[in-house]
Amino acid sequence: MNVVLIEDETMVRQMLRTTVQKAGGLKVVAEFGDGQEGLDY
Repeated sequence: MNVVLIEDETMVRQMLRTTVQKAGGLKVVAEFGDGQEGLDY
């Protein structure tokens, strides 16, 4: 399953990415620090 991370705090986004990568079957395909950028994706 592909995951898009949208979080304005860099450290929180990095922790989320690490958690998702450790979970089996999930792949981070994009990251955004701004909600609008994520919605435009």
